[in-house]
Amino acid sequence: ICNNFSNHQKQISLQSRILELEKVLMKNSMVGVVGIADDVSSQDILPKLIDVTKFGTNRSKLIATSRTWKVLKNTINERSKIELDSLEDNEAIEIFSKYAFKDGRPNMPHLSKMSMVVVKACAGHPLTLQILGSSLHNQTSLCVWELNIQRLKRASKFLGSNDLWARLEPTYKDLNGEEKTMFLDIACFHCKDIWHENINQDTIIQFYEYEFKNAKEIITSLKDKSFIKLDSFGFISIHDLLRDMARRISREKFDGIRRWNEKCWSLNEIHKAFENLHFLENLALSNCKNIKKIHANFKDFINLKKLWLNRCENLEDMPLDLKTLSSLELLNLQCCKKMKFDDDAFDAFLSLKELLLESCLDLKEVHKGFGNLTSIEELRFTNCKNLKAIHASFEGMKNLKQLWLDGCENLEDMPLGLKTLISLELLNLQHCQKIKFDDDVFDVLLSLQILSLEDCMQLEDVTNGFGNLTCIEVLSFINCKNLEAIHASFMGMTKLKYLWLNGCENLKDMPLGLKILSSLEYLDLLHCEKMKFDDDAFDGLLSLQELILDGCLELKEVHKGFSNLTCLQRLSFINCKNLKAIHASFEGMTNLKYLWLDGCENLKDMPLGLKTLSSLEYLDLLHYMFLCGCLELKEVHKGFRNVTCIQRLCFTNCINLKAIYASFEGIKNLKKLWLDGCESLEDMPLDLKTLSSLELLNLQHCKKMKFNDDAFDTLLSLKELLLDSCLDLKEVHKRFSNLICLEKLSFTDCKNLKAIHASFEGMKNLKKLWLDGCENLEDMPLSLKILASLEYLYLHYCEKMKFDDDAFDVLLSLQELLLDGCLELKEIHKGFSNLTCLQRLSFTNCKNLKAIYASFEGMANLKYLRLNGCENLKEMPLDLKTLSLLEYLDLLHCEKMKFDDDAFDGLLSLQELILDGCLDLTKVHKGFSNLICLQRLSFINCKNLKAIYASFEGMINLKYLWLDGCENLKEMPLDLKTLSLLEYLDMQHY
Repeated sequence: ICNNFSNHQKQISLQSRILELEKVLMKNSMVGVVGIADDVSSQDILPKLIDVTKFGTNRSKLIATSRTWKVLKNTINERSKIELDSLEDNEAIEIFSKYAFKDGRPNMPHLSKMSMVVVKACAGHPLTLQILGSSLHNQTSLCVWELNIQRLKRASKFLGSNDLWARLEPTYKDLNGEEKTMFLDIACFHCKDIWHENINQDTIIQFYEYEFKNAKEIITSLKDKSFIKLDSFGFISIHDLLRDMARRISREKFDGIRRWNEKCWSLNEIHKAFENLHFLENLALSNCKNIKKIHANFKDFINLKKLWLNRCENLEDMPLDLKTLSSLELLNLQCCKKMKFDDDAFDAFLSLKELLLESCLDLKEVHKGFGNLTSIEELRFTNCKNLKAIHASFEGMKNLKQLWLDGCENLEDMPLGLKTLISLELLNLQHCQKIKFDDDVFDVLLSLQILSLEDCMQLEDVTNGFGNLTCIEVLSFINCKNLEAIHASFMGMTKLKYLWLNGCENLKDMPLGLKILSSLEYLDLLHCEKMKFDDDAFDGLLSLQELILDGCLELKEVHKGFSNLTCLQRLSFINCKNLKAIHASFEGMTNLKYLWLDGCENLKDMPLGLKTLSSLEYLDLLHYMFLCGCLELKEVHKGFRNVTCIQRLCFTNCINLKAIYASFEGIKNLKKLWLDGCESLEDMPLDLKTLSSLELLNLQHCKKMKFNDDAFDTLLSLKELLLDSCLDLKEVHKRFSNLICLEKLSFTDCKNLKAIHASFEGMKNLKKLWLDGCENLEDMPLSLKILASLEYLYLHYCEKMKFDDDAFDVLLSLQELLLDGCLELKEIHKGFSNLTCLQRLSFTNCKNLKAIYASFEGMANLKYLRLNGCENLKEMPLDLKTLSLLEYLDLLHCEKMKFDDDAFDGLLSLQELILDGCLDLTKVHKGFSNLICLQRLSFINCKNLKAIYASFEGMINLKYLWLDGCENLKEMPLDLKTLSLLEYLDMQHY
């Protein structure tokens, strides 16, 4: 009754609500009534209700909530005050688990402990628990959990442990740019307290029609991450605390159009702000895509400090007299692709601190007057692809901290005076493929922290002076393919944390002094094919967390000092083809989680101490372990059972693996197991059948493997089971029916499989079934015909299989059915017409098929039909000619088939038609001209074809035409000579 008291517009109806409440109390004088005033926002609201709190019975209560005590203290006595405490640990873990885990509880032992750490860091705040739980939903990687915990603790330490923003900051930062924008906009401008009602998602989607192509997906993502709520009617709401937090972010972090301003609560007040434009300080016209010209004279905007014109992609000229605004501090012209610039366009912007010219495609030169921008701090020319020259000197830009020239692919020279900018902190030259570099170009950029030289093809060497960049933290030479030598010593770059040299295929030596950089955390040397390595190349990199050496062909040994890298978390030697030995012990690398050794074809031994790494999650050769193609692996011993955390295990093509002695009983988390290609393995792993969480089991080409009767009975979570070419599989027993979660099941080429005794009735989720090549299987699986969800059924070359009349009648979802070589198939009955979802259908070499009684009229989705080799089939399927979506039709060697005059006239989408050896085809009638989509057409050996009356003039897409062997055809098809796209014409024996 008493809801929404903070809404000023609805306070006029407060009295009517009170009267309604009094009537309820009078009518229920002997019944306890609870009145709730939620989120009372001001002191004058509650006193209007205080008289009616003298309810007719002591059992009646008034509950009032507010975020501040001072709002309530004049009407509620201190004794009645209840302050909500933080949740107890057991309550907090329950809320967190509800959002973090699919079943409301951790599915791995280690995540239980991690969950409690997160709960402690959230200080029992329900909203924080919900949002963090959503952000970690179904996330099993320890690395991700640890990262979130550390960020949460770090934020709380610096921003205050009781600050909601401190606890939610890491999760907010995890949102991508579009999600952040929409979340802040909803909180600031599309909330109930602005619109006076919840706003529908369709309205939001319309708002962002031009800004975001995927607005609906962004809304769904925000809902899934618990930043907003979306009801069943599509209305969006947001928690008050999240709303306030978002507005705080907007107020503190943003300027201009997306900055929250408490004074602008309605459009009326915004209009008032524009009545006196000379007071205007910030003006945003972002994304005004239809503006072509701004006629307003900007000389009166004497207070204007910030102007956004970004993404005004049709704006051709800068506003009149804009260049006279000496007070302007920010000018954003990003993606003004058609804008033209006068030579002196920027010369008078003496106060300008930030100038963004990204993707201004008409900017070809920067003139000398540009050097007047002595206050500039950030300057962006990103993707100005037509910018060829910067004539201005940057020598006076002493405050410049960030310079972005990335994507200026036609710029040939660095800006004059750039090398004197000792305050420059970021320089991005990515994809400046033509830019040339002086020897001393970087020597005095002493404050530089980030330098990106990716794809700078003119960079051939780095000279000694580069060693002066002692503040550098991030350095990238990615794909500098012509870089042959780095002469500078990195010894003084003690702050360097990230270094990319990947793709420097001609670089022969590692930078001098690199090996002593104890602060380096990330080093990427991928495809440095010619690089040579000293024995102690990595020994001093004590902080290194990630090292990528993929494709380093000169790496032949890893020496003992490599053991010092105790902080390593990710290590990759992929395709180090000449690596023969790793002498270093990995025993001390207790943080190592990911290790790639795949493609190290000459490596003979596993690294020493690897087996002690309890933190290892991924081993590609342990949530994940890939041992594919390890030809020396012959046995798996009992100790393997200790790898209890493993989720994916792959032995693909371990062709010499003969026995697995380890019991799989304790490997409870195993979800995917590949044993395909283990052609020497004779027995399934011990206790495999106890793994109730297993979802994928691949036993393809385990030709010698024997199966117990109950081998699969308890694999209740199994979704995919592949048994291709398991030659020892002779029967499938009744309890196979327990696999009710199965979605994919393959018995391809199980040539000795004679009977499937299990009923498929309970396999409601089965979508794909392969029985092709089961040449001794005589009956279809029991109850298969009732599986309404089945989409793909492959029965080709089941030569002995018999079919009931109604075998396919209720397979209503079937999209693909292959019956090639089914010799026992003699008739197709009328119920087959129910397969209205079919897209591909093949009866190839069904030599005993004599009649198709079913009508194809309802198979409107059929695109592909093969009847080739049906030598006893006398008539085309009923109503086949109505299938306007059919693209491929093969009637090869249908020797007895008769054709109506209009047999093909309605097949308007047909692209390929094969009629080879159709001996009953004597004429092709005029309606055949309708097949204007045809690309391939074959009449090979249609020996009785005498005339083609149809004109080929409209078949403009026809590329291949075969008429060879049409020995009775007297004339070429009409207008064949007009087919300009025809590539192949065969008229042998014509």
